Amino acid sequence: MTVKTKLTLLCFLTPFLAGAGMLDAVDVYASLTGKTVLMPSLLPFFPDAVLSDLPTDKTNAITRLETEFSKQGIAVVQDGPHFVILLPEKERAFITNGLSLRGGELAVTKSGETLPSGTIRFINCDVTQVLPIYASISRRTILRSITLHSAPVCLKTACPLSREEAIYAFATVFALNGVAVVQDGQKFVQAVPMIQRSMVAARAPKPDPAAKLLNPKNVISTGNYELSEALLPGNHEFSKAVSKMERDLERWGKALFDFMHYKSPPDAQRLLGLYATLVGKAAEPSKEFDGMSIWFHIETPLSKSELMYAIEATFDLNWLRIDQVDDQRIRLSRISDRGPHTGKQDAVLHIAPSGPSSQPIIVLTSKDVDTNSVRVVTQATSSVQNLVFRYVGKTSAEIEAIVHRHPQVQVVQDGRIVTATDGGCGGLADDVHGQRNYVGLVLIFDNYDQAKLAEKTLRRD
Repeated sequence: MTVKTKLTLLCFLTPFLAGAGMLDAVDVYASLTGKTVLMPSLLPFFPDAVLSDLPTDKTNAITRLETEFSKQGIAVVQDGPHFVILLPEKERAFITNGLSLRGGELAVTKSGETLPSGTIRFINCDVTQVLPIYASISRRTILRSITLHSAPVCLKTACPLSREEAIYAFATVFALNGVAVVQDGQKFVQAVPMIQRSMVAARAPKPDPAAKLLNPKNVISTGNYELSEALLPGNHEFSKAVSKMERDLERWGKALFDFMHYKSPPDAQRLLGLYATLVGKAAEPSKEFDGMSIWFHIETPLSKSELMYAIEATFDLNWLRIDQVDDQRIRLSRISDRGPHTGKQDAVLHIAPSGPSSQPIIVLTSKDVDTNSVRVVTQATSSVQNLVFRYVGKTSAEIEAIVHRHPQVQVVQDGRIVTATDGGCGGLADDVHGQRNYVGLVLIFDNYDQAKLAEKTLRRD
């Protein structure tokens, strides 16, 4: 079966970070090789003169382009018969440590769906514009924070791809641009910054084949709740229970439909109201969270438990949680500390916003860190700025203890405080044989200039 829908989105408002010459070179290379190029947007400059002087022979032209890529510090990694990955040579280790090359494996996997060449065409698009297409093709609901950002995404298919290959292409390009998509059960995927991938807790409930599904696109009414009584004569209590289930299902479905089709974008307090409807409680009003933007979009039908999980995980990704006030009321609160994942109520990520005024303080100097690991990983336009680094001389247990204290971090040079975090810090961890190994911290700033100042100080630039 061939999927005929064409997913073309041209986002020329975003600057061509890779440079027009590089994008032209990538297009020519993809056309000559017949392969889809997977690449980050941040690539070195490519001389325009090379394209005007290519050999007429295809093989020689491909060799000339690959030689020129190498001269510009760009690694060319072949990934099966349908893909080739381009990335800065200095980031080649990411192929081993951050990606799992599956192009060859997926090429021989039989699939009933095929996307023709050129079906997918994204040019320097924001990741938030591309994720919904990924969700549609993967048939999963995206769970993410409102502040998720990355470098602009470029992806143009130059050959027919199976649905599985298209999903892989999206995930690889996201990763190359700093966003990890982590499958969570059969219906969800969590999208987080790559540096937080090892901290994601995927706990989606297993689908229940017998569960009734709530459809965000329409409201289905049974229309006659007394039908249960007629079909089950002599069993009044059971028929009454069935009638209540039908009423509840319609009420929950209407609440979801109304939320998804509300005239203004979702906010945290309204999302809490939807959750309250599902659990039969009242949402405690809060001026703090009323109007607070949050990203929550359901494309596919979900059971009640799946919808509840999606809301809980979305709050977690936005450093919020649901607290029970009493037997009748629930409210939102901010997560000020994130401990180990020991149960359902634990946070998804070991990162938290600023705590109370009694927040502990630690001092950080360039001698404490691996200077080569220090970097700001967020864009200047992001509302929250993240700087990551690896410690020198600290054990995983020592770093984890720091994370759980959630201190403010003061960056010091020559005995003087240069800058300090606005939102505390989180943990940077490697996943080693399924075990979380803390190696450094993620510093959280509100201001890009302060994050860059901390980067410059810790790198001793």
